[in-house]
This record gives sequence, structure tokens and C-alpha cells, in this order.
Amino acid sequence: MSSRKRFTLIMLHLAAVMLFTAPVLAADAPAIDPRADQILKATADYLKEAKAFVFHADITIDDILPSGPMIQYSGSLKAGVKRPNKARSLFSGDLRNSSSWYDGKTFTMLNKNLNLYAQWPAPSKLDTTMDKLQEKLGVSLPLSSLYYSDPYKRWMDGAFVVIYAGEHLVNGQPTHHIIMIQEDVDAQVWIHEGKQLVIRKVVLTYKNVPGNPQFTAIFSDWDFSPRLSDLLFAFSPPTGADKIEFLPVSK
Repeated sequence: MSSRKRFTLIMLHLAAVMLFTAPVLAADAPAIDPRADQILKATADYLKEAKAFVFHADITIDDILPSGPMIQYSGSLKAGVKRPNKARSLFSGDLRNSSSWYDGKTFTMLNKNLNLYAQWPAPSKLDTTMDKLQEKLGVSLPLSSLYYSDPYKRWMDGAFVVIYAGEHLVNGQPTHHIIMIQEDVDAQVWIHEGKQLVIRKVVLTYKNVPGNPQFTAIFSDWDFSPRLSDLLFAFSPPTGADKIEFLPVSK
């Protein structure tokens, strides 16, 4: 397989590792638990009011082998957002090692394994950029709904049942455990119990895929007052890196 094709496949794989970024059709009368709804909205407000934030997430992804058994891959994500229009992510794992930069003008993705990068003239707004990346290029950044100016809307689109499951532990810390049922995906989210309402864990179950594979992210190192220089979001090609083009969705 050529380097260009391999890079394209790796970029397309990003679409499978995102949090609530592809809304599905909701039922006519959603059943939403008021307590769960209140906690989700407060958590989203905490994110949207932050001028900048960073987080770390340990990620596991289930895959079904052609022979039938399920295999689990792992990875680590570090991400940062500086509002209104900057985002940065670094992912290292079993399937790929990649980084992305968005500086308000250009979106860049680098595949470290192949030392290949692609750039795209992006819109000036972060929300629009995230939408257009998926629409035009088939690229979705992992957990990208956290970047939006209204995360609550992203989470609730397509959810026809939202349940408060109780107060449960994540790494020994008490959290609010909420279940969100969609047509194709069942989502579980654990939110820190306390003044700082941040997400501690997410599990997505793809129930219409044979074997019901899951995507899991465990969060740590949230910081809502980081000092993020604009230089952090500016891309400089590594030594020897080759530039290629993003392939549009139609191809």
C-alpha cells in the first residue's frame, strides 16, 4: 500500500473516535431525566465559558478482526483549545501517531509514523472548522465535541433517552454516571462530583455494529487556566516531512 493511501486510511479512522460528533435522528418524545440534563448542561457551560483548556485522555478502541474475535487498541490523547479559534491535539497509540494544528486560518494534520502532513485552508471559527472537516474531508478529531462553543447541543442531538444512573467511582473518585441512548450509539459519561464539573470517563457502544465494539476515554489533567501561546498552534514541518493533499469525501 502506498504511503498516500495509508495516510488517507489513518485520517478516515479518526471519524470513528469522536464523542457525540455525529448526531442521529431522535424519537418524537425524548425521555430525559431532569437531574441528568441539569448536570450535562452545567458541565457544557463550564467548558464553553473557559477561554482556554487542556486535558489528557487514555483511550481504548475495540475492533473486530475479519476472523471474528475482538481486539482492543490503546492510545493517549493530549488536547488544548484556545477560544475563539485555536485547537491542538497529539495522539499516540497502537493504530497511529498523529498531531493536528488549527490556528484560525489553516488546519494541519501530521502522521508522525510516515512523516507526512496535509493542510487545509480552514474557516475562521472553530465550530465551522470542525463541521467542515467532517463534511468536506471526512476527518473528525477525537472527542471534538468538547471544542464546540455549545457542547450541550452536540451531546443532546439525537439522544432520545437520557438516564441518571447514580453516583459511581472513576479511579476512586465519586462521579455522576449518565447514560445517553441514541439510535446507533449508547453513550455513558461520568462527570466529576463537585464544583468543577468535568468529564472523567466516556464509553461509547456501537450497538448496530456486529460484536458491539466500544470506544473508551478516561480523562485526567484538566486545566482551565493554562498559558497557551499562539505559537503552540502554529505548525512547522518536521525535518524531511513531505506534504500531501487531503482527499475530499467524494473520493
